[in-house]
Amino acid sequence: MEQSLRPFHPVPNENERYELQGVSVLPPQGPWRFAFARGNESGSWLDPADGDHVAREHANLLKFARMASTDYRHAGAFILIRRPSIVGADMVALHARVEQGVRAEIRDRLQYERAEADVSVDRSLGRPCVRVVFHTMDRPSWPTVRKVRRGTTFWCPALTATSRFVQIGFFDEFPPGAEPLPIEEEVGRFLGSFAASAS
Repeated sequence: MEQSLRPFHPVPNENERYELQGVSVLPPQGPWRFAFARGNESGSWLDPADGDHVAREHANLLKFARMASTDYRHAGAFILIRRPSIVGADMVALHARVEQGVRAEIRDRLQYERAEADVSVDRSLGRPCVRVVFHTMDRPSWPTVRKVRRGTTFWCPALTATSRFVQIGFFDEFPPGAEPLPIEEEVGRFLGSFAASAS
């Protein structure tokens, strides 16, 4: 996520749902901002890049952002609508495909000093999804501000179209040794509102 939050808009009402291509969620609680964008589906398996910010009707990515005002700590929560996939709603095939992509990404030894990820099938969002829990730390020589990144991403077949996927998750980034932002409770309602739509 870019350091500047200028393209993101303040969340005016924490109790207002945000809709993206038939999927709706409540925003995280707290000082979060939001933007609709065109996400790059061929990007990271862990969290999507912001992409070009567009009007909601042209977007496939809804991203919420939170940043500390005095340092490099920041966090994100997102929903990305992905195009149809050859694995459909086959959870075994989806698990295998996601695990292959995640393993290839965390083996980037040029960037990461340490990288770990756990991939599993999970039903905590009210439907079977593939869950990725990751934790990475950049090498000291990486040509940006060195940071620790951790987060959770779910890959879920859409209820209305089993060949389409919803990628939903959250992450935070902070310099080694710094205290991370307290986002776990703040994103709980965001994830819970997505889970409620499955019931």
